[in-house]
Amino acid sequence: MAINNVDTIIAAVNIIDLFTQDGDHLTVSGQDRFTKCPSCGKEGKRKGFSINGRKNVAKCFSCDFYLTPSDY
Repeated sequence: MAINNVDTIIAAVNIIDLFTQDGDHLTVSGQDRFTKCPSCGKEGKRKGFSINGRKNVAKCFSCDFYLTPSDY
């Protein structure tokens, strides 16, 4: 069975680590982290860019911009 390279990247890299490596300031709220959206620029809980390390995804609540480690 062939290994999918995208799945390997997603499994090996934590998306929170990618944002902290770039020096982005992350605000912690529960299990999620929040920062300024790289697409629309909005920030804050319920309107900005939410990063979920458990699901390994990031999504903006304002513009629906979505990232996984393979997109980064």
